[in-house]
Amino acid sequence: MTLKALIFDVDGTFAETERFGHRMAFNDAFYDLGLDWYWDESLYGDLLAVGGGRERLEAYIRYYRNESTRGRAELIGDIHETKARYFKQRVGMGDVKIRPGIARILSQESWEAGLKLAVATNCSITSLTALTKQFFQRPPEEVFDVVVCGRDLKNKKPAPDAYEIALQRLGLEAEECLAFEDSYVGLKAARTVGVPTVVTVSDYTSGEDFSGAKLVLDNLGEAEKPCELQDGDWEATLPPEGFVTVPWLQALHAQHLG
Repeated sequence: MTLKALIFDVDGTFAETERFGHRMAFNDAFYDLGLDWYWDESLYGDLLAVGGGRERLEAYIRYYRNESTRGRAELIGDIHETKARYFKQRVGMGDVKIRPGIARILSQESWEAGLKLAVATNCSITSLTALTKQFFQRPPEEVFDVVVCGRDLKNKKPAPDAYEIALQRLGLEAEECLAFEDSYVGLKAARTVGVPTVVTVSDYTSGEDFSGAKLVLDNLGEAEKPCELQDGDWEATLPPEGFVTVPWLQALHAQHLG
């Protein structure tokens, strides 16, 4: 089985979006709309167990404020729309950083290897567009061959919908792809459809259970910032460069799934 495509999650995987991006944008929106709500880092970490921004708002209202969400659809929509605007601003100001290795793999190594690129994420197309324009000066459809985001999903991760749709649009089998995730929620979504998965642990997910991941690393690494291989089902040693490369991933994929 030959490796033909890489499928990337976005929040926490593609970029460190959560702590200083989405969380602060939600707080900006709460203030803008006159709400006395505030999500600190600990609370937001708990809410990340819920996939999707709107869904997190509903969970917060129900379980942290002990209020009904009945009749709150318009408010939730207003918060989410306002938050998206502030998230875009924060990305543009440089508050959100791309993770090590992502730009190198997406803009150079995958192209040289002839691999297709896909994104499978719960996040909105607005957030994804803000990120790709900031980091690559291009919209998502010019960075990725296939884009699957929140607007496409009936059920968000940990449900497998994002990966099912991505595989269908790529026209590939699960084992012809390699997924990149940062959380248990994302790993579960990928594993449900059989996509082998590399986990790059993020700020909020370091204590999660990544059983079943093929590789677990702190990040993908760069020449000036080598990465650390932490765990995984695939027996592996990092290449001499000290960071993840596409040829290295291809060799591992061929060794274990070829």
